[in-house]
Amino acid sequence: MISAASTRPSARELLVLALATVWFWGSAWTASRDLPAVADEIAHVTGGESYWRWGVNHLQPENSYFAMHWATLPLRLHPPVFPAVPPGLPESSSVIVVGNRFFYESGNDAAAMLSSGRAMMALVGVALVILTWWWARRLWGVAGGLLAVLLATFCPTLLAHSGLVMSDIALSFFLLLTVTLWWSLLSRLTLPRLLACGVALGALLLSKMSGLVVAPMLLVLLVVRLLQGPPLPWAWAGPRPSAVGRRKLALLLGAAAGVSVVAGLVLWAAFGFTFSMQANPAAPAPVPEYTWQTLLQDGGLLSHVTGGLLGLHALPESWLHGLAQTTHDLAGRLAFLNGRTYMGGSLAYFPYVWLVKTPLALFGLMALALGAAFGSRGKENSPGVQASETSPLGLLLSSAPLIVLVVIYGAFALTTQINIGHRHLLPLYAPMLILAGGAAGLLNGASRAARVLVILLAGWFIAESLWIRPSYLAYFNPIAGGPANGYRHLVDSNVDLGQDLIALRSWLEADTAARGKPEPVFLSFFGPADPVAHGLNAVRFGDTGFDAHPRRLPALVHGGLFCISVTLYQGLYTLTSGPWTGEYEALYQGLLRAASTRTPTYTEARALEHLQFARLRHYLTRREPTAMVGYSILVFRLRDDEVARALYAPLAEVERAGAPPAGR
Repeated sequence: MISAASTRPSARELLVLALATVWFWGSAWTASRDLPAVADEIAHVTGGESYWRWGVNHLQPENSYFAMHWATLPLRLHPPVFPAVPPGLPESSSVIVVGNRFFYESGNDAAAMLSSGRAMMALVGVALVILTWWWARRLWGVAGGLLAVLLATFCPTLLAHSGLVMSDIALSFFLLLTVTLWWSLLSRLTLPRLLACGVALGALLLSKMSGLVVAPMLLVLLVVRLLQGPPLPWAWAGPRPSAVGRRKLALLLGAAAGVSVVAGLVLWAAFGFTFSMQANPAAPAPVPEYTWQTLLQDGGLLSHVTGGLLGLHALPESWLHGLAQTTHDLAGRLAFLNGRTYMGGSLAYFPYVWLVKTPLALFGLMALALGAAFGSRGKENSPGVQASETSPLGLLLSSAPLIVLVVIYGAFALTTQINIGHRHLLPLYAPMLILAGGAAGLLNGASRAARVLVILLAGWFIAESLWIRPSYLAYFNPIAGGPANGYRHLVDSNVDLGQDLIALRSWLEADTAARGKPEPVFLSFFGPADPVAHGLNAVRFGDTGFDAHPRRLPALVHGGLFCISVTLYQGLYTLTSGPWTGEYEALYQGLLRAASTRTPTYTEARALEHLQFARLRHYLTRREPTAMVGYSILVFRLRDDEVARALYAPLAEVERAGAPPAGR
């Protein structure tokens, strides 16, 4: 069970911890400081600001109340200009349209809004680092805690996601905190522990809807505690004798009910103890993308539970709507793995992501830690470790919350139908770092070779982190050929959140200066940031799902620089996913013939542009890019005749296209 360590942290140990967390916060924040808005950041900042102003969740009810509120808290000092929401705007586009106006058309300092929000989210990352240290010190002693916090401070995965206004780092922290406090409560029932666990659970449920995966974790830990022989100490208002048997069961079930009530109160408090999503008549009311009838029609268990809670007004409507929409979206999305595009989930996806996105040094340290923990040399000489935990069984029991979290969350990840990114494995990394801290046991009394190996692996881990900085998101280990080859294996949020738009502008400026003249630029960009607002003069091509500006369809393309986000290069989020096929070719030729005789409709013009983009991608698969910008944007320099061949030549000729001429 969890209890206080046998030694208090020394002043020197706390100083090291403080320096490590400051370094982590600065590294996470500054790594994202020069990035444009990525992924869901515009939606989160816009939604958060809207919450603060109107008190209702009307722009983006399906995701991350905590991140939205926390990241926009600094904006309360100098509230920015917030644009009006046009009446009748569909909910599916409201946060996109309003977000674009809020960031780029209202005179606000978008970079400052992002910077303050990212600084706030980096503090959540710091909290996770501290909790990682606490766990590792509890299990492995002082040296283990320091090794774990050193690894956490330089972990590319934690650094990549702690500096962004997104929900994943908050989910990771509150998930680990909740199971930790729950296990603590099960070891001794007290009112302060119950309140703390309930607040943590409420914050978890406000962080991300996938936080509901904590329910089976809490249940398993409760069963483990029931099956344990020792009596249950408890004290609500004063000392009480330890409970056994049925009394123990009743107290544990009562604790579960109490934690649930507190968590529910946290949810109600977050929404101002107001049920309706439209409680504020002064707030804009976008047209819902999904009616309640649509969201609850699948008939699954979660839908029935959500519908029941909705009918009873048991929880705020906004939170229930977010839960229902998340459940509705679990049907699956397009995914990419090693050249294959597919819909839904694959059992191979997340194991492969974990294998190629985790530093090999961390795998090595985890293996050494397991050997140190369960081998002949235990942790009996580790200061700060309790004697009751030196046996393998004692260690397993003490780390039960970590084991349960890893097993259940890992099973959840394996079976999910949404395969879009490494960030969905983020909650597993704190337990991995805690385990790796156990390798510190080899530094005291082990062979010289073992000690040197621990030091070399830790040094390798830190060196890789410093080398990849600030492109932490794009980290791939040597199994995948490093970050330059990552897009060949995985795309989407594994490597591409739209983070390299400003870097692309710098590359184009340098290329123009070197060549002495500008070239036409055609941009296929995966991300929410506005290229025009960031100074890019480019024709958008094949990315109609991400462009907020009016545009000509199909785009007129010719020779120049084609700058393509790797996610779109691999065919995700386009109308023509996957490789070029005979069906695509027939549809393309039919649309070309139709366009030669009449003006195509909007739907036809959009489809024609996406087919042209797909045919160009088919042509480009036989070429190496002219440049790669920040690991997520490929640049190809093409002549007029090459573009014409890619788009209009017979397919056999396109497929025979070779490498570009020398000197290009």
